[in-house]
Amino acid sequence: MFLNGHVVQGSDVSAWRPGDQINIANPVPYSRKIEAGGAKFSVPGHVYEQTAQVVASRYGNRVAVKFTFMPVSFGDVAAFAAFSRRIRPGRKLSNKARRDWLVRQPALEIKGR
Repeated sequence: MFLNGHVVQGSDVSAWRPGDQINIANPVPYSRKIEAGGAKFSVPGHVYEQTAQVVASRYGNRVAVKFTFMPVSFGDVAAFAAFSRRIRPGRKLSNKARRDWLVRQPALEIKGR
C-alpha cells in the first residue's frame, strides 16, 4: 500500500487526508499475469480492474478510483526484474527500460475528494 507515493507499513493510512492518493499493488511477479488473464492459474483474470469498479460503485461519491499500472520496486518483483531476461515481444529495450517495464504492477489508485 502506498500513500502519496510512499510505502505504508501494514495498512496504517491514518495520515490520509482528503485529496491524498492511496495506491494498492502486489509486489509479486505473477500479479500482472493474473491481471491479464492469460496465465493458467485457478483465479480469474482482471482482479484489480473488477475491484476498481466495485470500490467506485460503493465509495464513488467520496473517492475517485482508477485501475492503473505502477512501478513497484521492492519485494519479489524487484528481484525478478533485476535478473530476468524477459522483454516485450517484438521490442528492443535497454536494460533500464526492461527493468522499468518488469516492475510495473497492476494497482488501484484511490484519490480522496
